[in-house]
Amino acid sequence: YDPDFLVDNGIRWVAAQSIWQGRKKSSSNQKARDSYLRRLIEAYYDRGIAVFLWGFPWAGREDEFVNHIMNQANNVNAMGVILDIETGYYPGKNGYSKGETDKKAQYLVDRSLETARRHGFKVGFCGPSQVGNFPNYPWLAFGRLDYAVPMMYASDCCYPRVFFKSSYEGY
Repeated sequence: YDPDFLVDNGIRWVAAQSIWQGRKKSSSNQKARDSYLRRLIEAYYDRGIAVFLWGFPWAGREDEFVNHIMNQANNVNAMGVILDIETGYYPGKNGYSKGETDKKAQYLVDRSLETARRHGFKVGFCGPSQVGNFPNYPWLAFGRLDYAVPMMYASDCCYPRVFFKSSYEGY
């Protein structure tokens, strides 16, 4: 988006995609280039808009994810990172049991926090907007991160106002 448009509409931060992992190493592993992100970040920073790198990690591929997103965030001078925990940490859908997913989530959080602290930035997460509808997610592990961003899809906007309130309170 045009930075002026964002500023004119009160937007003070954005998330730019860094990495999107799939279940298998060979599948759906999209990575943004540093050169592209540097240009984007410069344009936004010049207008006072903070940029966080966003990534979609997959359970079982934590080391690859953390190494990529944290190094890239440092290289391009991002404000921090956001881990999108949707399918990659949904027990069963990710190919792991609840117990295995919990352990992998804990490992992802530990590695992310350790690396973020070393680089001097914060790390948070986003995920399903209605926490109560997803009791099997490893919420306790991700709750140790620095911040949470309730994620809403366009279809979520059709829900009554109580939907947004319960989402905020859930996080």
